[in-house]
Amino acid sequence: MVERLRDLAERESALLASVIEYLPVGFYMGNRSGLTVCNRVGLALLGYDAFPELQHDIAILGELLQTRSPETGIRLLPEEEPFARALLGEACTREVAYTHRKTGEEIIVECAAVPIRENGKVVAALAVNTNLTVRKRTEAALRRSREDLEQQARLFDTVLSSIVDFAYTFDRKGRFTYINQALLDLWQKKLEDALGKNFFESVSAWRWS
Repeated sequence: MVERLRDLAERESALLASVIEYLPVGFYMGNRSGLTVCNRVGLALLGYDAFPELQHDIAILGELLQTRSPETGIRLLPEEEPFARALLGEACTREVAYTHRKTGEEIIVECAAVPIRENGKVVAALAVNTNLTVRKRTEAALRRSREDLEQQARLFDTVLSSIVDFAYTFDRKGRFTYINQALLDLWQKKLEDALGKNFFESVSAWRWS
């Protein structure tokens, strides 16, 4: 009976290890002395080839990776690390940036860490890292593009509003997308009242109003 239970426990343990190994996120477990479990995605996310390379104190590992705030770039203090906070008994989820050990590129992850308790005492911590790098880069590129377009639009409006000639644009359906100030003054209209109105229908009405 005992042997059967031992075999069952070993099979379940092997199954759990297999599931953890092939999770699509970085999986880490450890204690104050360092990590004890890390899956293949976890290794790749940090830039390591083998688990023994990761077996450092958590504070030392943070120093090696230069963990920092993605927003400010300021290095995280050892006690600010999500894993360290979990070891103190606090569940923590936050975005963390760090330097990939192989490529040197900045990686941004969402790190969710929770304490593991035994008889009410924290004995270890578990953390899951979700890679946000591509999404963050895409968001930053879109933000820069939007800012560039807004700057170009302001320049366009400034230039065309300073001339005395009439300038306007409309889309394929004949709806105004831009009217400069000289033409607005002639028609005695505000820009917000004119944008989106049909060019062919509105011009005649405004012209003779």
